[in-house]
Amino acid sequence: MAPSLLRQETTDGDVISRIFLVRHGDRFDYANPSWVDSAKKSGCLVTDPPLSALGHRQASETAAYLQKIIKENTPNNEDNEEGGSGGIHKILVSPYLRV
Repeated sequence: MAPSLLRQETTDGDVISRIFLVRHGDRFDYANPSWVDSAKKSGCLVTDPPLSALGHRQASETAAYLQKIIKENTPNNEDNEEGGSGGIHKILVSPYLRV
């Protein structure tokens, strides 16, 4: 069985965890500057723009990449704290739409 890239135990019994930090994808207002004025007129929150088409592609590519890494580096018998198998133990996200 190959060692897990995501979580490893040292010979001393210490656990080494991997943390992935991912920034949001491209914002709709960056791709469409006129969106801010339209959003203001509609009463939308201009500080929380959605993702652009590019941002959606970036998010999909990031998800596929992380899924691949996790699948390749998580032994089939590794259980997480909730009882399911897998190498992800926590996901922390921002409340913004573009995340």
